[in-house]
Amino acid sequence: MARIYVLVVLCLSFYIFLHSRWFRAFKQMWRDGRFGSQEEKLTMFDVRRLLIKGEKDLAVRVYCDLFKTSVEEASVAVDEIERSIQPKDFEF
Repeated sequence: MARIYVLVVLCLSFYIFLHSRWFRAFKQMWRDGRFGSQEEKLTMFDVRRLLIKGEKDLAVRVYCDLFKTSVEEASVAVDEIERSIQPKDFEF
């Protein structure tokens, strides 16, 4: 008989936990990607940062992943981005 009471108490506790505000917040964090997935989202800023650091090959790979392009197309685009980053020499 005591086992039945313990089982009922555990089931009720679990039911209350699933309907608590804390658990709903946990589920929302999981859906938003703030919890669970540690993978970072790459952006064009990462491509620029890699070019500034001098890691052109890695920047081309990141560009390929971002825009789902071929290596040749990404290389041309990264070259254009690299030219736009280069400081311009102005003559006065």
